Amino acid sequence: GEAGPLMLSAPREAMQLQGAAQHMQDMLLAGKREEACEVALEAELWAPALLLSTYMNIETYTKVMAAFAKKNFRPGSPMRTLYMLFAGQGTQLFEPEEVQAVLDKWQQNVSVILGNRTPGDNEVLLHVGDGLLNLREHVEAAHMCYLLAGEVFEHVGAKGCRMCLLGANHLSHPFNFWTPAAIQRTEVWERARQLSNPKFAVPPLQAFKLAHAMFLAEVGLKEKALKYVEAICEVVRPTKGGQGFSPRLTAELEMFDHRLRVHLGGKAATTTSISSGSFLGGLRKAFDSAVSTAIYGAAPPGGALAVPSGKTPAPPSQAPTEKQRAAQEAAKAKAAKEAEARALKEAKEREKQEKEREKQAKKKKGEDTGGGEDGEKKGGLFTRLWTKIGGEKQVDLGEENLMYFNDELGRWVERGKEHEVEPEAAAAPPPMMASFQQPAAAGGGGGMPGGGGGMQMGGGGGGGGGMPGG
Repeated sequence: GEAGPLMLSAPREAMQLQGAAQHMQDMLLAGKREEACEVALEAELWAPALLLSTYMNIETYTKVMAAFAKKNFRPGSPMRTLYMLFAGQGTQLFEPEEVQAVLDKWQQNVSVILGNRTPGDNEVLLHVGDGLLNLREHVEAAHMCYLLAGEVFEHVGAKGCRMCLLGANHLSHPFNFWTPAAIQRTEVWERARQLSNPKFAVPPLQAFKLAHAMFLAEVGLKEKALKYVEAICEVVRPTKGGQGFSPRLTAELEMFDHRLRVHLGGKAATTTSISSGSFLGGLRKAFDSAVSTAIYGAAPPGGALAVPSGKTPAPPSQAPTEKQRAAQEAAKAKAAKEAEARALKEAKEREKQEKEREKQAKKKKGEDTGGGEDGEKKGGLFTRLWTKIGGEKQVDLGEENLMYFNDELGRWVERGKEHEVEPEAAAAPPPMMASFQQPAAAGGGGGMPGGGGGMQMGGGGGGGGGMPGG
């Protein structure tokens, strides 16, 4: 309940009211409505003042109604809020001396506003939300007021953006406000609105839903991620190629959709592609169809991706079937056979080239040994001319090696010149020990007697150049 009496002032003395009423009557008799209204305001004759102001102008009426609300009801009370709205001066409730009282009872004030709609009350709801967000940091309560005022979700970079995700403060946390809980709360709001309007969507939410789908795929929940992708495509696709959405969003959505379907198994469906009508989309569809046909076999009638119009294809529920795996094995076996056939053909070609080179070498050898002028005269004039002009070109490998190792001679010789090789004289055996002693004896004693252990260098022919045993 209220912390005190609702009314701020008690009724004045009866005599004072009588005097004010008499004065008001005199003004009216003189045709002075404005002066009569001022007398009523000063005497706080609210009923005569309000009734009289309704027959004057809107400025006078709002002035009287605002004065009535301020004089009679406490700040922050729903009655004061309502009468200020009747006066068309609801923004005065958020002056520095009153705003805290309004926020203390924001639920009651919002309820009285919603139960008694007046022109301009959405602006008052926005002011309540701004106060809760900036002064109290009550993000959820502020966003509730914004939604009740008809505020829409906007991109985080939009000027004057109040909401980006429900329950997330992108102003104080601009880099980490997109939590799974905030994304899911916004999804609940979007779904609730779609119950009354199936075409309703929150465009800024789609990028966060795509990020959430990627997170689900990373933790292994690929089927749930695909459902998110399909829901996003339902919003983006009707805008003719994603018009109104970021090109980066549409590109990443299409790429993630394609990769997710391929990873889940089965043929890569592209019916949810937002750019299926574009040239690049058509090329990619044709490429996917060709690859799928090569891997999984022929497509069913109506195309591999044929689905009823207006329906989103369900994601593959399992890996390729036995028939598809058999087709893959058959394709692998065929590829192996083709590789083996190519290798065999290349071996035959190499063998044929070796034989051709040997034949050409023998032919050239015959021309070198027994050719000469007789060889050049072989064949007619046309044959020789054709050989020189357009004949078969060969690689010149040089002359044949005529050197070989002759076992009888025990050395390398040139073929046909064996008779010119002179036999080498046998090498003499190494000299004996006596051959070293004879010159020393002739000179007079340079020998090596078996005496002692001294070693002395001696002189010329007559003396002792020996090595005595001293």
